Amino acid sequence: MLQLTLEEIARVSSGRLFHGNPQKKIKGVSIDSRTIKPQELFIPLKGRHTDGHKFLREVKKRNAAALVRKNFPQSYIPGGLPFIKVRSPLHALGDIANYHRQKFQLPVIAITGSCGKTTVKEMVARILAQALHPTRCRVLKAEGNFNNEIGLPLTLLRLKKGDKTAILEMGMSSPGEIAYLTRISRPSIGVITNINPVHLEACGNLDGVCKAKEELLLNLPEGAKAVLNYDDVRLRKMGENFSGKVISFGVEKKAAFYADKVIYKEGAVSFRLNKKETFILSLSGKANLYNALAAIATASLFNVPFARMRHALKSMSSLPQRLAMSEIHNLKIIDDTYNANPVSYRVAIDALKSLGGKGRHIVVAGDMLELGDASSREHFNLGYYIAKMGVDFLVTIGKWGGKVREGAGNGGLKKDRIFSVNSPEEAAGIVLNIAKPCDKILFKASRKIGLERALNVLSFSLSSL
Repeated sequence: MLQLTLEEIARVSSGRLFHGNPQKKIKGVSIDSRTIKPQELFIPLKGRHTDGHKFLREVKKRNAAALVRKNFPQSYIPGGLPFIKVRSPLHALGDIANYHRQKFQLPVIAITGSCGKTTVKEMVARILAQALHPTRCRVLKAEGNFNNEIGLPLTLLRLKKGDKTAILEMGMSSPGEIAYLTRISRPSIGVITNINPVHLEACGNLDGVCKAKEELLLNLPEGAKAVLNYDDVRLRKMGENFSGKVISFGVEKKAAFYADKVIYKEGAVSFRLNKKETFILSLSGKANLYNALAAIATASLFNVPFARMRHALKSMSSLPQRLAMSEIHNLKIIDDTYNANPVSYRVAIDALKSLGGKGRHIVVAGDMLELGDASSREHFNLGYYIAKMGVDFLVTIGKWGGKVREGAGNGGLKKDRIFSVNSPEEAAGIVLNIAKPCDKILFKASRKIGLERALNVLSFSLSSL
């Protein structure tokens, strides 16, 4: 359990404690006034939709130990709640997490990349939990996608005595973020899954994305190891420049861990590892093949036998909204609504087309966000690829739907088979009108589009038939 004194917190966050007992101990850190527990430290953060500073009285009622705040007048502190003045509450959260992390001597795995971070994290966690600590499961992993300047420190603060390994996920919204997260978490293993055209608004181009992801390797402590996808030319070059040990994986380029005899089936992938070991995944698509190779390469650093890796990976199921397959009233659905970029779109379309048998293929395509100046070109290319892959119907949603429609038309998809709508709910209505038994339908878009709402409407409508 986390136990720090107010004096320690003030010191490590370069803050100043007001009218509190310096030796008073906190038993946790919270950023949510609704769930804060007695004797926890409250760090009010200002977000896009809310501001934690509006709920200080609720925090006091829940018996919080103290709060951290920038330039907060002492007279405004409800009930005399101990208060630590800091330069930045967000950075104070990171400083406290960094201080707590340094109390533990254990392997920390940090995973980043344009796609696949969460799935690789879950795969590695399952392998290590089953293979190394099958009864006590002392592997700490990030919850959901706690991968930013808030989520990652909160994960570190969950470290407790008896944990054997911590597995973190590192996302980014702008350059410098991964460097910061690496410095506060001090990983011993850095994993980069791939470099794809995402966050182009912030990074400019693929080289900018690569530079942002390389921040992980550049800020690793001495002696740390890197696990890299050597089918990605940028990552291969990154590995050649890395001073530490590199464990590589891939398919197209022979690496330390490579796959051949790959067979894609409906809802499954099988492959041979290093011409010796056969693996079967209960997951679909090329992306999950690479995710599994990344997990295998990472687990190898813990000397996990291949037999145990095989067992752990075979029992993996799709994560929600990530190429998750289901069947609704004789319609086969691929839910890939968590996020989208040009590469992951192609992977999802390939997975859709791999579904054989009777029925037609339908794509419900929402916008890809954060592509900057490449948005028009990439959405046109998406539509063209959908048409060339032989998709039967296309439903577009969002600002860039016209470009997707234009690309699909140029690719040969007939106009009467393309529909453009303004909302996920309207998209569900179109699907209900055109779908027939045995059809296969892909739903995919960037997270902010909220395309899962279309699936909810579809499921509700079909279940009431």
